Amino acid sequence: LYTKLMVSGQEPMSYRGGLLEIIPKKSGEGCSAFRSILLSDVLSKSYHRLIRDRLVPTIERVGQPLQLGVRTGSSLEMASLYVRSLIQRARSAKRCLSLLFLDVEAAYYQACRELIVGPSPQLERLRDILVGKGFCESAVALLLERVHVSPALTVQDLPELAFRALKDMLHSTWHQLRTSPLLTGTLLGTRPGDPLADALFAILLASFLEELTAKLLEAGLLGHASTSWSIPRTQPIDPGHCCLLGSDSWADDIAIPLSSSDAASMRSDVALAAKHIVDTGSSFGPVSYTHLTLPTNTVTWRSRWSPYH
Repeated sequence: LYTKLMVSGQEPMSYRGGLLEIIPKKSGEGCSAFRSILLSDVLSKSYHRLIRDRLVPTIERVGQPLQLGVRTGSSLEMASLYVRSLIQRARSAKRCLSLLFLDVEAAYYQACRELIVGPSPQLERLRDILVGKGFCESAVALLLERVHVSPALTVQDLPELAFRALKDMLHSTWHQLRTSPLLTGTLLGTRPGDPLADALFAILLASFLEELTAKLLEAGLLGHASTSWSIPRTQPIDPGHCCLLGSDSWADDIAIPLSSSDAASMRSDVALAAKHIVDTGSSFGPVSYTHLTLPTNTVTWRSRWSPYH
């Protein structure tokens, strides 16, 4: 059955959706705090898991070194220890460290599928949806340009049959609430609850982080830290070696470290880094960020921002 589906490049309509279950969050914020999880057919999950297995080598190749949460064997403790070690080493070296935290809004629910696999016949409907969600015309134009020019996945990244099957299964998707007989078609999101959901978002996030990292490096904001505080003490220190301060991410939560010798220059660096996040994020979808600055004398301040609201 799966061989026929792969060769034909089309899966049954029953594989493209399922029941949408509402699960309350633990935050206790009332009825408005919930997650939606797709309960789909067992056969469709098994088939999508086969496609996910084909994506694993691509994730390992394009993913950032500390892009955790999707790789086998990665743990949340590793992400936490990385951030804590940077804070401790910065304080020991009497340097100012700023951690720029990025949170992708409704990441798995609003991810643009065309940014992952390229253009689709539903592209015009997608434009209308984005405008209806409050995206400005310039942001929509940037996003659609990226869809045509540089999607995160191409046929070179996967076997041809697997890529064609993946592109097909992201279109004409639907869900149904248990309390309603109506079917709702969907154009956005990686369908949380599906085996492919985290893998597809990870590939899209890797593309975003790669472009953002390149811009921060070019601006001198994410440079090479001095060996006096960036190299682990367990390693011999080579005076000619420097360590790159890279982003640290778990699923859709990202931490970007910025280092400076004083708080004054740090604040200007954070503002400039935020501008690059705006420029990069405008062609990927809605992004919000919160930053926490940790100078040598422990001063903290926070900010929230969203490019479309």
